[in-house]
Amino acid sequence: MRSSIQLAPIVLLILSLSAVLGESARAQIVIDPNAISDTVKVTLNSLTPPIAQLNILESQEDGLFRTLTVPGTVIELLDVNVAGGTQISDRLIIDPYQILFASDSEVPLVPRTNAVKVTENFSPLTVRFASDVEGAAANFSDFVDVVINGTLAQHRELLELPTAGEPPIDIVLEPADYDMYEGATAAGNAVSDYLHVSQIHMNFVSDSTEQGLPILDPIPGYVLLTLPETDALGGSLIHSYAVTASSDGDVPEPTSLTLLAICATSFVGSVRRVRRSA
Repeated sequence: MRSSIQLAPIVLLILSLSAVLGESARAQIVIDPNAISDTVKVTLNSLTPPIAQLNILESQEDGLFRTLTVPGTVIELLDVNVAGGTQISDRLIIDPYQILFASDSEVPLVPRTNAVKVTENFSPLTVRFASDVEGAAANFSDFVDVVINGTLAQHRELLELPTAGEPPIDIVLEPADYDMYEGATAAGNAVSDYLHVSQIHMNFVSDSTEQGLPILDPIPGYVLLTLPETDALGGSLIHSYAVTASSDGDVPEPTSLTLLAICATSFVGSVRRVRRSA
């Protein structure tokens, strides 16, 4: 009995140090003001570098909106089996738009009534598109899928018409606001970030002749990207243009607290063994 009484203060001391160092570890989480806290980026097939990217640093978490101006993008699908792989089969044009991004400081942001509730890691927009796809209909040629926040919002197809060219697909997406909540779900959690995506206009056109689409004159401020229409075996490739947002991705864990808790637990176990042996 005497051994357990003498060791009990030591156990309490270790538990107290665990709590103190745990608070110190949490205080060190935002010690680097240049650490990246939040990111929104626009990618094509997850290629590097992204088309556009905005990072919010730990020192910039002030609840104020910062603007990412996404350049207009011209994506051309090339027929790899014709004219040395330079013939343009299809073209997707996405006009310039803006994304506004704001992150909280120590105080959570106020939920907005007109905003969609999402988690801290999500994709407000994904555009999937492909050419020369064999669909359910014999004359099915190309398609564009618009996925908003994980849900298919539009599925548009181009048909192979025997006597006329395929009419282009024209899509307009209305502005959208998102409240990004901490944790895996929005229920019961605080708003950590605001995201606003402005109106987006896109146009998808396919060739109507064996000569392919005409070469487009450069559009000032637009990015030109080329992709193969099919793979080496002739199979259609599905390409993806995506906007993704993430919050608190670089925050370290307070490992000191975890290690001290393990030590304290082990020490308590040794005290119990001393008592039983006594």
